[in-house]
Amino acid sequence: MPDCGGHRESEAEPQGRGDGLTRQSRGLRPGYLPLREAARWAGVSPRTLKRWIRRGLPIFQAGPREKVLVRPKDIDNFLVRREKPQISLDAIVEETISSLVTGA
Repeated sequence: MPDCGGHRESEAEPQGRGDGLTRQSRGLRPGYLPLREAARWAGVSPRTLKRWIRRGLPIFQAGPREKVLVRPKDIDNFLVRREKPQISLDAIVEETISSLVTGA
């Protein structure tokens, strides 16, 4: 590939998601995000993030009137802990049919 004076394709920065966040604020480095930016990072509204905080999402705050900060990895951990197992309707139907056949 000819050198055009720019970055090679493998070294180029990925295109942004159009959400105004930088690579750093998307959680590609350890750190803390302000509430609004953390909500944008998670793809939810600040109101939803505040609801998650009331339900146990860890936050960091220097004092009662200080800025609320959230780590992206804490958001991920919070969501994984609250993840519901998916129900397989096919498995339920097969189990029910199987029990009816063997019970008959």
